[in-house]
Amino acid sequence: NVDKIVCGSTNGPYVLNGWAKALGDKATGIEFYSDCDLEFTKFMHSELDLSVAALGVGSRTNRYALFVDNGVIKSLKKEASPGDLKVSDGDSLLKDL
Repeated sequence: NVDKIVCGSTNGPYVLNGWAKALGDKATGIEFYSDCDLEFTKFMHSELDLSVAALGVGSRTNRYALFVDNGVIKSLKKEASPGDLKVSDGDSLLKDL
């Protein structure tokens, strides 16, 4: 039984709100949380400095999926590189439930 699905991003809340609206019905049941000060990102040791990639965006979070049960991390699937979607996709995370 999944109680909550959360999408976190280092973008601001207005960007996340726009993203949720653009997804429409696909975003139903997903909560969007902004981590624009990177506090949670740093806690998770997932900070990336993308300014070295000439993207000009500075620090961001690496892509990962997290399964938490009663406040305990049961599964953490971090991608090797920011453009990857090999281990943090929904199908991979569902295998851990």
